[in-house]
Parts: sequence; structure tokens; C-alpha cells
Amino acid sequence: SNPGAILAQVAAPVESLTAMSCFAWLGGGGGQLGLPMPKKFTYFALKTPVGLPSQFALEVSGLKYEGRSVTMDKWPAVKPTTPNGQLPFAEMPDGLVLCESGAIGRTIAGASGLLGEGKDYMVSEMLLGITNDFNKK
Repeated sequence: SNPGAILAQVAAPVESLTAMSCFAWLGGGGGQLGLPMPKKFTYFALKTPVGLPSQFALEVSGLKYEGRSVTMDKWPAVKPTTPNGQLPFAEMPDGLVLCESGAIGRTIAGASGLLGEGKDYMVSEMLLGITNDFNKK
């Protein structure tokens, strides 16, 4: 199998889109911890364990957001504009640019009321840690 051909298949040509989640009828769960919802999320046009959790949380939130997919041919031009030379990053309503996938995912979850409370929160954090460990192996 040709890795370049596989990459071309999963790298979507979409560069930017404004999305209303297909779960919008849920109405969003209400924010937790006073966290705002990112107004824009930028990641590679790839399906990876780094970007997908945040993308899923954005969809499940039911809230409007802008998604930007960066194709590999555009990455060299985009890289110097990122806060840490990596993707993903999220642009917040107050202008803050948040990087690091875990921080972004938990911010989205908190902004949409998906963090859980008490024991549910603790178990979700444990499962997240286990998942991160699996991704390292």
C-alpha cells in the first residue's frame, strides 16, 4: 500500500467551514466552570486520536462553531501562525488561542456541560488517561 495515496484519501480538501452541529436539537448542556465555547477549531484534515475527541465534543455540544481543516500541502504556511508550531488549536471568544488537544477537549466539554460531576467526572478523567496511554503504545 502507498502511504501517500492513503494520506491523500483521508486529507479532505475542505479548508474552512462553519458548522451547526447535527446535535443542535439537544440545545447544549449549559456551561461548567465558567468555560466559554471556542469559536473556531483548527486541525489537520485527518482522522486521528489527537483531533477527533475535540471534534466529537464540538458536534455533541449542539453549539455553532467554525471548523478549519488544514491539508498537508498548506501546513508549511500555517505552522508559523500556530501558538506552539502544532495543531490543534482553538480560538476563544476573547481572542485567547488555546493549544494542546487535551485542554481544548476538556474546555469544549466544560463549555457545553459535558464534563460530568462527582464520580462521573473522576471516571471520565481516568478513562481519558487510559486512552492516552494506549495511544502511546
